[in-house]
Amino acid sequence: MSDPLKNKGTCDSIIQSILWFLLMLLPVVGHSQTDFIQSNETFVQGTVMHLKDNQPMPFVRIYNKTNHTGTISNYDGFFKVDITSDKDTLLFTFMGYENHTVIAGELINNTVVFMSEQSKYLGTVNILADNSFLYDLIEGCSSLRRAETKIAKTYFGLETFVDDKQVELLECYYNGFYTGYEVTGLELKKGRSALNVANDILFLSLDISKAFYKHKLFEWNGDLFPHSPFEFRKRKLKKVYDLTLASKYRDEQLRTIYVIQFDTKSNPEIYFDGKVWIDSLSNQILKVELEIDNAKTYPFSDNWSQYAYENINMRITKTFEQTVNGIVLNAVYFDYDLNYKINQKLTETVSRSTRSVLQVFDYDDVFVLPFFYYPTSVSDYRKISAATYDSYFWKNYSEFRLNNEDKRNEEFFHTADFTSESLFNTRRIAKKSSHIFESEYVFWDEKRIFFAKNLGDNNSNVQYVKAGMPTTLNYNLDVQIYVDIVELTDTFYVRSETVFNPFETYYNGIVTEKTHVFINTYFDLIEIHRRILMEEIAEVGQDIAAIQALYNSRMEIMAYESDKYLKEVNRGEDEVAMEEWNAFIWEKLKINNLKIFSLDVEAEDVEHD
Repeated sequence: MSDPLKNKGTCDSIIQSILWFLLMLLPVVGHSQTDFIQSNETFVQGTVMHLKDNQPMPFVRIYNKTNHTGTISNYDGFFKVDITSDKDTLLFTFMGYENHTVIAGELINNTVVFMSEQSKYLGTVNILADNSFLYDLIEGCSSLRRAETKIAKTYFGLETFVDDKQVELLECYYNGFYTGYEVTGLELKKGRSALNVANDILFLSLDISKAFYKHKLFEWNGDLFPHSPFEFRKRKLKKVYDLTLASKYRDEQLRTIYVIQFDTKSNPEIYFDGKVWIDSLSNQILKVELEIDNAKTYPFSDNWSQYAYENINMRITKTFEQTVNGIVLNAVYFDYDLNYKINQKLTETVSRSTRSVLQVFDYDDVFVLPFFYYPTSVSDYRKISAATYDSYFWKNYSEFRLNNEDKRNEEFFHTADFTSESLFNTRRIAKKSSHIFESEYVFWDEKRIFFAKNLGDNNSNVQYVKAGMPTTLNYNLDVQIYVDIVELTDTFYVRSETVFNPFETYYNGIVTEKTHVFINTYFDLIEIHRRILMEEIAEVGQDIAAIQALYNSRMEIMAYESDKYLKEVNRGEDEVAMEEWNAFIWEKLKINNLKIFSLDVEAEDVEHD
């Protein structure tokens, strides 16, 4: 599919899957990126360092109080944040450290921000000889199981390294669902991925985001995660863990915070060690760190049975904030490293390290999610593949970003062996990853689709599809119109695709040329409705409710017409009906499926009608 941003403002460009609108201006449709407002935004950048030992501090939260945007420092302590002027006020926060305020202009000449630990320590605490006071604090933490679920804009980022070489990048924006301390769901807005081959292997974190909401602080996590002290009542807790008071201090909100260290007494391979920060008045957790070496329980599995794991180490950090409406999640950091034994004799070993962050950045607003249905079993990678890469979004979205000083992520994405745009190309992937992605979302274009039984054909004008498993029904064709509304600071645009969904599609019968005409004509019919929809959307501008209503109305019309088509053509066996629908497709798209598949003996007559 051609890049819709390169099409000019003609009627054809309107239907090429993208509509653009500039705030305060009349609608502009289908122009290239260079025709739009050039960004005059400025930014400041720097590094957050620990005052005591001069080491970089990752995951310090930086919030611009002037324009209400933010970021966090990366693993090297680096940050970059947008500003409106050099007078913007930046707030740096990190649990257990003094809040630090900086005027943006101060970072122009001095790019290092030093953070100091809380200085308002309260001295020792008189506790019982058996440390019962600490066990009472842990047991008394409220799990907030009845808390109200909140939805917030959320960023997810992941990097994987094999023997110190980066092999994976995954970035996503979600609407996150949060109930008390827990992540209860993530619904995708935008995503992108990139992979490099290492040792002739693609290392993928297929469903790692699910680990963020499958881990529960106050519940046993089955065979996914090790145990933690918050699962146990006091009696069991005292049998399993030693607790010590690491420190206590009074923070900027005058809360007395207890920092408790917990260490397992035995079986360290099935229990997390770590620290927890507790507000002694409310008994609410503000931060928890969990870590384990040589774990026997972990939330990921290998996609290649010939490889073996060993030396699995995990670190999970969760931070929370108290609000007038109760406790809310702020961020989750999940890092793990392990060794693979990768050859048949399991004698060759490679080291893998993955680090990831889930950052909640706006509880006051949510994304308008794409109008598209994903099967529940589809991984993050496959969800990302349901739309073409939105380069404008990734270049210009600034509400929250995790940045690298050397723009490493951007460079990696554009130079990796596989990216979101190429990862699900079956024939290419098959050479290096043993058909790990045999099914893929297919976007409509003039190439015709075939079922995978014809994969031996190297025709460059063909897109190959592996259908889902057949059922007792004869067939099911699942083609959707993907529509995504994107709102940036000064830009509003709508993207759309006609998407063939292989996960819900099957064909139970002998595949012939008539079958291919039947399937491609159906795909074309949905594309025609997408084009009509985009023309309708162009008339309503930035009215999201109106766009949603148009989408719903178009889906009803499309369902009626597609059902009519399916009944009339009888899987392509009714030649008269197929000729009529073929003529309709030719009129709208200038595509003659009967001729392409050598079934139209009077093709010239159709083309000249």
